[in-house]
Amino acid sequence: MKRIKIKMATPSKKLVQLGTVALKAKLAADSALEVAEAAKLAFMQQLIAEDMFNPDTKAIGPVKTGISPNRYFDLDTAISLVPEEVVKECKVEVVDPKLLKENMTPKQVEAAMKSYTIPYKLGLKVND
Repeated sequence: MKRIKIKMATPSKKLVQLGTVALKAKLAADSALEVAEAAKLAFMQQLIAEDMFNPDTKAIGPVKTGISPNRYFDLDTAISLVPEEVVKECKVEVVDPKLLKENMTPKQVEAAMKSYTIPYKLGLKVND
């Protein structure tokens, strides 16, 4: 068997430096997102503990919170709610959830919505 040698180009010092800076920035951004998610969860838990939890948008000091249901469209439930011919119309290779939703009444769509493990999502915005 014949061996093939591949010549690898050596990156410039500048390229290595820029790559290192980009990697450090990416790691810092990922870490900051984790900290932000943990802080938002702690904030929401404290709202509940202080009986200030309300799914409406509220301003608490300079922070405006928005708490909304964290749900998804449950395809199996939706399929069980509509006639078979609607399901057949919506099939591609699998049932297209977007098409199925368009062929359902608002009550059927609502009945097909399921909550994630964490039932609410919290958004924070600092008021200017």
